[in-house]
Amino acid sequence: MANELHDYLNLITFVREQTLHLGYDGFWEWMATIDDDFREAIISVMQDPAFTLEEHQTMPMDRWRILFFRMGRGAGKTHAAAANTNLLAKYLYPGGYGILVGPTVQHVRETMIEGKSGLIATAPADCIPEYRPLICPHRVDRLVC
Repeated sequence: MANELHDYLNLITFVREQTLHLGYDGFWEWMATIDDDFREAIISVMQDPAFTLEEHQTMPMDRWRILFFRMGRGAGKTHAAAANTNLLAKYLYPGGYGILVGPTVQHVRETMIEGKSGLIATAPADCIPEYRPLICPHRVDRLVC
């Protein structure tokens, strides 16, 4: 699985480099000349929110245990964390467990999960998470640990 993620991240880097090197028109001319399967893979990568991550938003390629983004307002922390988390869930830890840490349960739910840059919004079409908050009578939310 780690090799699959590494290959996917390398493909993202390759496509970015091609777009910069060839320019807009040159890139699409080149796309018309490549094999259909490779073209589909490139189009799929370009539709993945992880493709939009800037260098300071990507996870390191070496071994690590905690991914922490310390950036200012508007730097894309939520988008970066969600896109990277979706990649980890798909390629490294399918069926595994993870933890989302935020200042409050409400912040985790409304921003990190349901927000416009959250996990659900940034999930690739083939990996959209199912999320159903547990809401009890009298609007008491329960945190399940």
